[in-house]
Amino acid sequence: MNKRRWVALAVGVGIFASLSAAASAPAGGAPIQRVSTTVTVVDNTYDQSGHLLSSGTDERAEPARSQGGSYLGKSASGCRELTVKFTSTTVINTGTITYGQTKRWCWSANKVTGPNGSGAPVFTRYVCCNATNVKEVSWSPYSYFFQYDGLGPNSGHFSQVNGKFTICLGSLCADQYPYINIETHGNGTYSWYWYDGDYN
Repeated sequence: MNKRRWVALAVGVGIFASLSAAASAPAGGAPIQRVSTTVTVVDNTYDQSGHLLSSGTDERAEPARSQGGSYLGKSASGCRELTVKFTSTTVINTGTITYGQTKRWCWSANKVTGPNGSGAPVFTRYVCCNATNVKEVSWSPYSYFFQYDGLGPNSGHFSQVNGKFTICLGSLCADQYPYINIETHGNGTYSWYWYDGDYN
């Protein structure tokens, strides 16, 4: 595993919170509670021809409901594929959600492009559920280019994937709305932020 310069950003460390019961749930039902979260960042770099140059993975247990980080290794040009995902397990392991974003892009002369050196970066959500009582209801993408100081080195591209899940424990159900965003810059740096979707 390649050692990389990860910079943790404390952006919303919170206490574990119970999901509120849906309106149709019976009174006195047990709450559904997030009990553990593991965050994984997979960082692969490529040349302009698409050949893999390096690969690194960082995985850690995360006590927060939301967290962010960044990679500060600047370079004049290159291509990268980044996956940021979290796996959240509910109380007594009744359900597990793995949700993330995979994004691929290139950069050169302070400009962020798509993986072929033109167009926009390509991104999608990464999702996996291993229990029948966890259901992905919907998801939606959101993205835009941005500029700082004209086309300065901090200009780049922002992308976010928004999800909706329903988790049930017997007849008690609740919704979660997780999202993950990745911000890429024209100098090769990037940052990310994830939220487990527990609004309750």
